[in-house]
Amino acid sequence: MANRAHRIYTRVLMGALVSLAGVLPAQANLTGLLERAVNEGLSQAAQKLGDHLGQNNAGAGAQSFPNQCSAQYLDGAPPKIVNPRLAKSTQHLCAAGHATLHSGIARTAIYTAQYLSPGRIKAAKAVDRSDYFFEDKRIPSYQRASLADYKGSGYDRGHLAPSADMGSPASEAQSFALSNIIPQDPGNNRTVWAAVEKGVRALARHRPVYVITGPLWLERNIDRIGGPQGVMVPTHLYKVVFDPAAHNEAGGASAYFIENQSDRKVKIISIEELQKLAGINFFPKRDQVSSIKLPRPRY
Repeated sequence: MANRAHRIYTRVLMGALVSLAGVLPAQANLTGLLERAVNEGLSQAAQKLGDHLGQNNAGAGAQSFPNQCSAQYLDGAPPKIVNPRLAKSTQHLCAAGHATLHSGIARTAIYTAQYLSPGRIKAAKAVDRSDYFFEDKRIPSYQRASLADYKGSGYDRGHLAPSADMGSPASEAQSFALSNIIPQDPGNNRTVWAAVEKGVRALARHRPVYVITGPLWLERNIDRIGGPQGVMVPTHLYKVVFDPAAHNEAGGASAYFIENQSDRKVKIISIEELQKLAGINFFPKRDQVSSIKLPRPRY
């Protein structure tokens, strides 16, 4: 019973912490505050959180998210947007476990990027799922998704950078920002795409990989949820996996590619093929990227 109460304390406090994005100072120790919730109980931890904010009011307006995310990108270089229409109203965002390029037009990410290592995957097994979705207030209100957009939409709030990849409570909580979420077909999200994510984690248990995940809008008529200015519904999804150890450590990559519908089979395609579809140069510091074999999703 005590352990269950501790988990409840942790979940509620995590919700409070992530909802304060834009108020917490950048140096706020999210993990430490969570540990206090487990050890001392919610009421005492909440008091300490209030004291912490009061002592650091000079930092009000700073983000609790990290400021730099170069480690999430191969060669420290974010993908380059080739399609000028895709590059409009974009904003780079950084979180503890992933990086994002957000589109104010789509009101969702163009892509997220992650560096997955065996150590991180091992650590992620010990992190509970917070399940607290929240608006990313680093983004102007007229360009970001809201919780109301998804309500009654018929779509899952699908992660791009999966919460199960996150090796700390802070990074796991930040993965629930709506800037990391897309409207995803429930059958797709809970079956084949979950198997894709599981397969990538299985690969990363053995060696480090770089992963880029994103939506595509490949049809002329694109649906939105939350009204005519709401979140654009992707027609397709992709997940790029770069293995630095492939081809005698020259590196190589391939991508999972699937329609955003139930009962669709995932394809594995080359980076060259995906770049033409997406209008994105995923690895701008590499002149050529050879293909690799990726695990087949099992579900």
